[in-house]
Amino acid sequence: MIRRIALISPMDCFDNYGLRSLSAYLKSRGVETVMVFLTTYDQIWKIVTHQDRPRPYSKDLLDDISRCVSGCDAIGITMMSPDRDRVVQLVNHLKPLDKPLILGGVHSSSFPEDVLTIADQSVQMAQNWDRMSGADRAAGLLNIAFWGGMGVAAHRAGG
Repeated sequence: MIRRIALISPMDCFDNYGLRSLSAYLKSRGVETVMVFLTTYDQIWKIVTHQDRPRPYSKDLLDDISRCVSGCDAIGITMMSPDRDRVVQLVNHLKPLDKPLILGGVHSSSFPEDVLTIADQSVQMAQNWDRMSGADRAAGLLNIAFWGGMGVAAHRAGG
């Protein structure tokens, strides 16, 4: 059971309502959340307007993030398409923690096949669907739906 989850956003913007709403919902259900915001709004603007490419995260920053989320039972990362390369870098750095990694957000909904190559929550659920109880199936779908990645699970599960 997930008692503590890290919610990571590559966007350090004040209006990340989706991630904040998810955190509030989880807290209302007794799940502790650790929220991590990684870049500045200026960086996002440069990326969106094609004025600059996002720089990879430094090893020091990735190590800091690993330490910050190491006590969590699961890690969720929201992403938009311009964040993809850095999210891949982040996921690859966090995989050795051996925690469930859940991706969601606009990119996950828009490009489910791509997200399947990055994280593992939806893949694990699809592979274990027949062995899961009804409650586990519902909880898994609910987790993915909140992250905007329902298309990933439906795709892998044959829906």
